[in-house]
Amino acid sequence: MASGGPDHPVTVSEVVLLPGPEALVAPAWLPWTERVRAGDLGVGDLLPIEPDDPRMVPGYLGPDDTAAEQLSPELGLGRARVLSRDARLELARRWRDGEWGPDTETARNAPGPCATCGFYLPLGGLLSAMFGACGNELSPADGQVVHAEFGCGAHSEVEVDTSPTVPVAELVYDDAQLELVSPGSAKG
Repeated sequence: MASGGPDHPVTVSEVVLLPGPEALVAPAWLPWTERVRAGDLGVGDLLPIEPDDPRMVPGYLGPDDTAAEQLSPELGLGRARVLSRDARLELARRWRDGEWGPDTETARNAPGPCATCGFYLPLGGLLSAMFGACGNELSPADGQVVHAEFGCGAHSEVEVDTSPTVPVAELVYDDAQLELVSPGSAKG
């Protein structure tokens, strides 16, 4: 660092600067595979997976799902990779805990669970017992994968009570307090 008099500016050599205890420091570097989050992918973006991705297993091992086996009747003609058991369990946990799961406020206030709704389309395979897609265009979950115990106000079996909210009582006469008046004695 060079210092000068009142007419000379001070120059700083940035090559030898070290951060002090109060300095702003960049966070530790992470590889891109650990930084990518849901929603980061845009139109035209490609996201390759690692060859040893633990979420995938070779397709010839099969997904332990007889319904999925029907999709590829001949060995070797199906998908090259399928979700592993651990990946399916993680997927089920993520979907259950998500926006369309049974623990949401919408589900708690629903008239019934999706599994009993006529618009509920169960998924095939191992996930069919827990998940399906909503097919009600008026539902907030339309086109989404929903948990079987999720529910909303657009349930197919919703019945609205159309009876009057205020009960109408019959006209009641209290004849114990009646005063009998003869027609000729009426005061007028």
